[in-house]
Amino acid sequence: MFRARELTHTLKIKVEGIPEEFWPFFEFIKLEDIFKAAGSLPGIEKTSPFAEWHTPGNKRTVYFTTGDTSTEEILACTVPNHFKYKVYNTTLSARYFVTEITGEWHITEDKGHTKVTWQYQFFPKSIIHRLFILNFFKHSWIPYMEQSMRLLQELYDRHRHQHLQ
Repeated sequence: MFRARELTHTLKIKVEGIPEEFWPFFEFIKLEDIFKAAGSLPGIEKTSPFAEWHTPGNKRTVYFTTGDTSTEEILACTVPNHFKYKVYNTTLSARYFVTEITGEWHITEDKGHTKVTWQYQFFPKSIIHRLFILNFFKHSWIPYMEQSMRLLQELYDRHRHQHLQ
């Protein structure tokens, strides 16, 4: 079976504090607060309820503002430093082009701060699909990731300052 090379993008930010302070905020963040509609991409409206979001095998449904859905499943997690998940069973148009989508977060201490690294991978169904996804990736997905990471950083900064007062 042919496997087209995956498309990967990685973003990094640095926030105040240590990973043990960042993790409780990160684990329970509402996705709809950071994944806002942008360009042709819908925002997230809500997720199905969950008690914890750090045990491999746990799943949740993500509901988009368009009425579409996806399933997210935790593949690996080491609190407070690593979190990997896959996205599947999507009703978004990505289902026509990719076999798999994964996301991975690395949260590490860096001289009294926390470095947050987010990597996202699309695995195209074929080399032809890869060409379509590449255009989408460059012009839509990367700006969407950048917007989401900025929102995450802003929300965490506000959260941290409110809790320090």
